[in-house]
Amino acid sequence: MVDFPSFNTPEADALCKEIAKKSNGVTFFGFSRGKDSLCSWLQLRRYFKRIIPFHCSAIPYSNYMEQALCYYEEMFGTHILRIVDGGFYQNLYGLMYQTLESGMDFVTKYQYPKYNKLDLLDALRITYNLPRAWCAFGINASDSIDRRIYVNQYKGRMDNNKTFYPCWNWKRKEIFDTVKESGLLLTSEYKYMKSSMEGFPCATTNKILRKHYPEDYERLLSYFPLMEAKTVREEFLDREAYQRKAAQIAANGGVAASQDDVEILPSTEYHGETEDEMDDDDSFGGTMDGFIPKETPLSDE
Repeated sequence: MVDFPSFNTPEADALCKEIAKKSNGVTFFGFSRGKDSLCSWLQLRRYFKRIIPFHCSAIPYSNYMEQALCYYEEMFGTHILRIVDGGFYQNLYGLMYQTLESGMDFVTKYQYPKYNKLDLLDALRITYNLPRAWCAFGINASDSIDRRIYVNQYKGRMDNNKTFYPCWNWKRKEIFDTVKESGLLLTSEYKYMKSSMEGFPCATTNKILRKHYPEDYERLLSYFPLMEAKTVREEFLDREAYQRKAAQIAANGGVAASQDDVEILPSTEYHGETEDEMDDDDSFGGTMDGFIPKETPLSDE
């Protein structure tokens, strides 16, 4: 693995140098396991003598997330803090995808913690006694239209909460090339979609979880039992969309592929990449599959 990227931009260089000076060479880092986050971590190594990474999980104890975190801990040689995202408790207490029985059981028996990302950063600064430390996130202006607007507007930094984005104005190709250059593997989700699966599950990630990560899908349903209804509804809509497309192709004298061979994903998951840029796993150098940390003994079975 390379120490840091060979590529940089003058704007990102100036930003990281300034923040490193302000925070005495120490930064927190909200690590999301995705390609932009990997580039940001490599970029931070160029400027900061100490990086404290943490990962916020919208669904705690997911195996596919833990597999990736163990791999990156080994590759970067440091522990990654595991933190449950505050939105998880908010969704539980808000009875999101809950039956009446399961929802009221949680509401009446438990006092859930209320916190957001800014509360979390304040807690980290107190815990580590680093009141001046900023926090980096792997956010990039080319990731979506909304991000492009606010990231470019503030030039990759938010002074009011001491957060910044080390690769804020890198282009997509530069992100791809840096991941490939690093020799790092991407998380296994990249075999099925164009990004890592972060945030509260949506229709797309639900289908991927159920098909490729069944244990984690069952864990999701243990917290939000009515999520299955959302997944089934989206699959029904997908079948209707496929049937309409197949009928249109047949009317033009063609033959549609089997629906089993077609993965219908919302366009929002593509973030604007071209087919050439995101053709297959080789554009990044590969994805991890079944990674086992060195300290974990292999089973004889």
